[in-house]
Amino acid sequence: TMTVDSGTNTTQTFNATAGTNDIDLAGKTLNTPVIFNGVGGTWRLTGAFSISSGRRLTLTNGTLDANGQNVSIGEFYLGAGTKTLTIGSGTWSILSGAFEANTNVTGLTVSASTGTISMNSASAKSFVGGGKVWPTLNQGGAGALTIQLSNTFANITNTVQPATITLTAGTTQTVSAFGVSGTSGNLVTLNTSSAGVQATLSDSGGVNSVSFVSIKDI
Repeated sequence: TMTVDSGTNTTQTFNATAGTNDIDLAGKTLNTPVIFNGVGGTWRLTGAFSISSGRRLTLTNGTLDANGQNVSIGEFYLGAGTKTLTIGSGTWSILSGAFEANTNVTGLTVSASTGTISMNSASAKSFVGGGKVWPTLNQGGAGALTIQLSNTFANITNTVQPATITLTAGTTQTVSAFGVSGTSGNLVTLNTSSAGVQATLSDSGGVNSVSFVSIKDI
C-alpha cells in the first residue's frame, strides 16, 4: 500500500561496499534518479526494477546484477569508477534517453548475458556501447536509434515499424545474428550518420533474416 512520491532534486544512492545485497521493489517504481556507487559492493535484483521515464540510472562503483529480472529506466550512464554490469536474461527497457556506456567506460566489465536492451523512446536516441560485447539490441521506439562506436552484439532487432537504425559512419558493428523487419509501406531504414560514408555490419556465421529494409551506405 506504499505510495512512492516523485523527487526531482532527490537521488536514491546504493552505497554498499561488501557482500551481495538483494533489491526487490515489490512492483513499485522509483520516481528519482538512482546511483549505484559502492567499491566492492554487489547488488542483485530479486524482482523487477523500475524507475520513471526521464530518470537516470548511473553505475559508478561495484557490481549490478540484474539476475534475470526486467529493468525499466529512463536512461543509463556510467560514473568514474570500477564497475561490473550483468544485463542478465531479462529485458532492459530504456524509456526516454540514451544508453551511454562510453563516458567513464574505463573500469567497466560487461558480463556475458542473454537478455535484451530495448531502446523504446519515441524520440531520437543513442546506444553508446564503449566498444564492449552486448546482448541483443532492440529498436523498440519510433525515434531513430543511432549506434555509436564499434561494438559487438548477439543480435540487432526491431519491434516497431517503420523504424530507423543509424550506424555511426566508419564504425563496425559485429553481430552473431541480424534480424530486422518492416512491413509493406513501413520500412526499416538502415543507414549511416554521414551520407556517402560507409559503416560495416559484420557477421562471420550467424543467421540473418531481414525483410522490407531500406539499406544505404552499409
